[in-house]
Amino acid sequence: MKLKKRPLKLRVIKDDTPENNWRVNRQTFYFRARLYELERSRIDQERSADRKSKIGTGDRSERIRTYNFPQGRVTDHRINLTLHRLEEFLEGEAFDEMIESLSLKAQEESLSKL
Repeated sequence: MKLKKRPLKLRVIKDDTPENNWRVNRQTFYFRARLYELERSRIDQERSADRKSKIGTGDRSERIRTYNFPQGRVTDHRINLTLHRLEEFLEGEAFDEMIESLSLKAQEESLSKL
């Protein structure tokens, strides 16, 4: 029995003589272990790439909304809207204005795609 996997640079050779049975068992064990380790590292790399694509870097460009308490303003970076009524926004009174602006921006984007 000969197993060769050239891209992985793995090779297992089996002789049919009885004294080589222990070698065959050991070779297949190491072959399976190496294949398992290569497959495991491939899966780990795919997961890490997927995780990196989902998690942002935390830059300002990725922020959705900024609350500035000393100046009393809230800014939505998706639509570039700044309200200088932070307390009213947090109480929910000025929240409707932000929602209306977001819905108008979404409608504009959907119409521009047509």
